[in-house]
Amino acid sequence: MSRAALLALLLAATPALADDGHGHAETGEDHVHDDHAHEEDHDDHAEGGSVSHVTEAHGLRAVHAWTRATTGDAALVFLAVENPSEDRVVLTGASSDLADDAEIVGFSLGDGTGSYAPLAEMPLPPGGSLRFAPQELAIRLTGLRAELGEGGYIEVTLATDRGPIPMDVEVGAADATGHSHAGHAH
Repeated sequence: MSRAALLALLLAATPALADDGHGHAETGEDHVHDDHAHEEDHDDHAEGGSVSHVTEAHGLRAVHAWTRATTGDAALVFLAVENPSEDRVVLTGASSDLADDAEIVGFSLGDGTGSYAPLAEMPLPPGGSLRFAPQELAIRLTGLRAELGEGGYIEVTLATDRGPIPMDVEVGAADATGHSHAGHAH
């Protein structure tokens, strides 16, 4: 599938990718958007430092950023991005000091094989949210300069047309399928 066709498909499917429940519906966990208010400085994970599972910047919220432990040189980062504003936002890329390259990617099936392809940008409608999840959307980090050990955190920045959103990304188990809620309550 060509990149243009993939981008057109993802743009057409943006409402289907929207996830007003932060991706917790499959776990039966109820969430109210105000649950995370003022949590950006909580310290329930880190020793000697503040790590947050919610980042608020430029009127946007990045929630539950996570990745899998790996000894390889690539990783996928997953999260939910919320736009409570009345204006459209465009996600334009990503970066990390830990990787040579970071980019937003979309999953597609071609000839029975799944793969991720780079997306130049991803629109986020007013009042909407996007779920970056396995076999959907992700931030792909390549050229990792260190192993990602389970229980650790890495810093990744999501780029938007409003400005950068720096995030603390939790490193889960190598076979993790979602963000771990261990160590914090909702």
